[in-house]
Amino acid sequence: MPFIAVLVVAWVMVTGLLLVLGAPFTVSAILAFVPALMTGGFTRLRWGPQPLKERQFAAKNEPPLTATYAADHIALDITTQRLWLKDLRGRTYILDRGEIAAWEHTWTDVANGFGKRSRIRNEIAIRTRRLETPVIQVAFRRYSDAFNGNRNFEQASEWQNRLTIFLNE
Repeated sequence: MPFIAVLVVAWVMVTGLLLVLGAPFTVSAILAFVPALMTGGFTRLRWGPQPLKERQFAAKNEPPLTATYAADHIALDITTQRLWLKDLRGRTYILDRGEIAAWEHTWTDVANGFGKRSRIRNEIAIRTRRLETPVIQVAFRRYSDAFNGNRNFEQASEWQNRLTIFLNE
């Protein structure tokens, strides 16, 4: 249901309820606007714009890739057997499955003053069979390393496992 429709329906219902309870119309209309906005805002958050189902990724001199799985700097298309990467400098690449020689997940372990360990600076190094780009470093930094470094580690580990399955099948 669109935001405006929810807003109007909620406003009419609250105004009607306040009128039944004996409030004057102008007071009812004004007071009903706040809960109507809150209800409309909630539905906007809940049923708001959804992410695209098919994400297109492009690289220089390559046909675009439609991702089956995607993260911030890496995407995988199972049907065409290709991988899209964005390196630390912002350059993009599309690699065929056969162009990937090896991959490695690297990170740095740190501990805070309370002894809590975090895994920060998560990257996957992908070694290719291309002479012009023998290694492509892909960063996993969606979340702040200061507060959620372990979430980046989990995402990078998930992608390492996904690459292992994809390349070893």
